[in-house]
Amino acid sequence: MLGAPEISNDSTASASSMNGIEHSDENDAVDGRAQGNLYISADHSNVSVKLEDEIDGVLQELKLSQESEYWLAEQKLYAQKDFLLSLYQQLESERSELASPMPLPAGSGVSDDLLADVLNRVDQIKHEEAKLKEMMKIARGFGESPRTVLNIHFGLPIKD
Repeated sequence: MLGAPEISNDSTASASSMNGIEHSDENDAVDGRAQGNLYISADHSNVSVKLEDEIDGVLQELKLSQESEYWLAEQKLYAQKDFLLSLYQQLESERSELASPMPLPAGSGVSDDLLADVLNRVDQIKHEEAKLKEMMKIARGFGESPRTVLNIHFGLPIKD
């Protein structure tokens, strides 16, 4: 058990020990449980060192976990930003092509296609901006984020 003092059922334990408690009456009950030959070591310096090591280990694991979450979030958010910027560049290119002073062949439908491309690109940009805003819900940490956001945008499995 985490940092719990050492417990043994040693019948040879000395009752005069200053570092322990001995109980030898096997018929006594605590909370309905029979107790027998119970010895608890109370060497707090050993317990302190053990707890300190366990806490340091847990904090190190937490730090590594948060670093990997941060790295994943950084990669995904910047990738989404870069994709969104490329869409803006495409939109700008399509708009300039549509506004070009060069006459387009009459009846070719090229201008209609260009206009449709521009409108589709605008819709795509709106969708991708909404996606980025949803991804930013991880600001409080992965543990506080909606599981669907973690699954859809960061590829992390949903656990019940």
